[in-house]
Amino acid sequence: MKKLKGSGIYPALTIGVAKIYKKLTLRELAGKISGKKLDIKSFEQAIEVTKKELEALYESLTKKGNKQLAEIMDFQLLLLEDDEFIGKMKEAISKGVDVGKAVLEVVENTKAMFESMDNPYMRERASDIIDLGYRILKNIIGMKELQFTKDTIIIAEELTPSEVVSVAGKIRGIVTSRGNALSHFAIIARELGIPTIVGVKDLIQNVKDGDIIALNGLSGQLIINPSKEEREKFEEIKKRWDVTIKEILEKAKEEARLKSGEKISVVANLGRIEEAETAKYYGAEGVGLFRTEFFFLGRDTPPSEDEQFNGFKFVVNQLSPGSISIRTLDIGSDKQIPYIPLPQEPNPALGKRAIRLYGDELKEIIMHQIKAILRAAKYGNVGIMLPMVADASEIIKSKELIEKAKKELSREGKEFGKPRIGIMIEIPSAALMADLLAPLVDFMSIGSNDLTQYTLAADRAGIFTLDFFDHLHPAVLRLIKHTVDALKGTNVELSVCGESASDIYAVPILIGLGIRKLSSAPLIIPVIKYIIRQFDIKDLENLAKKALNKTSPKEVRELVREFYISSNISLPIL
Repeated sequence: MKKLKGSGIYPALTIGVAKIYKKLTLRELAGKISGKKLDIKSFEQAIEVTKKELEALYESLTKKGNKQLAEIMDFQLLLLEDDEFIGKMKEAISKGVDVGKAVLEVVENTKAMFESMDNPYMRERASDIIDLGYRILKNIIGMKELQFTKDTIIIAEELTPSEVVSVAGKIRGIVTSRGNALSHFAIIARELGIPTIVGVKDLIQNVKDGDIIALNGLSGQLIINPSKEEREKFEEIKKRWDVTIKEILEKAKEEARLKSGEKISVVANLGRIEEAETAKYYGAEGVGLFRTEFFFLGRDTPPSEDEQFNGFKFVVNQLSPGSISIRTLDIGSDKQIPYIPLPQEPNPALGKRAIRLYGDELKEIIMHQIKAILRAAKYGNVGIMLPMVADASEIIKSKELIEKAKKELSREGKEFGKPRIGIMIEIPSAALMADLLAPLVDFMSIGSNDLTQYTLAADRAGIFTLDFFDHLHPAVLRLIKHTVDALKGTNVELSVCGESASDIYAVPILIGLGIRKLSSAPLIIPVIKYIIRQFDIKDLENLAKKALNKTSPKEVRELVREFYISSNISLPIL
């Protein structure tokens, strides 16, 4: 028996038989055609076959009400009718270019063009173009559609969107070594309700055809050839969870209210633009933390103001009328960007990072970002959230930057809105001074990851401190309680946006401490809402009071576990 871990995509459990799918790349497929005597007629026949397949998929998806997936097929059908897309292939073939090479070059060039677009929706279409090229080449070769038995769990490096659509309802699940929650095929697997885990390290090396796989799409855990006892336990949990998760997902978009009537807002943490669709699907009521670092990573130059504005606007449009809290650039410590020279320090986590860089190193970059957020604020309820605030002077200086950005936009003739101003509570000093910082802001959000790190002097990215790093440590809970109490009687909204807001052990305690807004990972939002609906506020307040008097996070977790059991709450990750 082996256990592997990846990212769960659809919160269902399943057991099946592993079937390794060794997939050719687009270039390898094109290479299979090389040397074959194919003419324009053969190419046109393959295009017609491709059209019929896509039309059938489009009709099937439309009937089932899967409009978003049907749009993908519709986009691909439009490309097949596009004179420039197909015309360039025909032109190359007529000049004697190998058919496979002609298709490959046009597909790759078109993909690159879409990837360079500012509009995030259009950039996402790049994967659909590769998918279409894959289908065209398969039809030129005459390759058959994927064939699997009903008990199959597909093991692969990656799948294309249309491959996922073609196996829906015909397999038990999917596990891939590549991809993440934002990969297009993963989004489609989620939409189709296929238990899926992606990004599993060393997957292919550890699984072989015929292995029994127990797949937990909520926790992302994969058990290979479970023992008899493990399998029986898993199947019993699955049996209960199958009933529960169906009810949970049906109510994903409904409000989360305690039995005693109090509403708890559940919003999403986003790490990329595309996650907005996932958050919306799972019932997010807005965005509590929109991390902006992805704009700056994996490139040689910083993003433009327009690129960031388009991204922010896309998310605002997706999740309006909910509020969208956009965190300004948080780099330094474990997040380094090659084109931004940062000071070398022996302990960067305690050095010049995040807001401490805005005055010098990031002065120009942060101005472009603030201007982009201000412009996006015209389209919805947007908040600018400042990271790593330690005292009032940093808020005052940042507000001066925001005013300067407004003046620049006015001079440039660009429209902008009036965003709320907020801060992250990540440093103990900010938590302890919350009452003094409150008059300067509209909202605060407790970042439990860094707050835990700085409270416990335990590196969140460390190797030897992981066992000690736990956001349910009573000291961290006491700082949260202090912050809640400090804001009573003010109009400052308080939320939690760290990992604790996605932790089923932490959520009951956070509510019991007085938190009324949780910003969670999109996938877990329906489960968090489900948990909230099970309890009365007095029960949670009593639980939180007990937790504050425990001496270790282990004791706190055991307290919550017993609380769930005594309340007859069944979850597959307990």
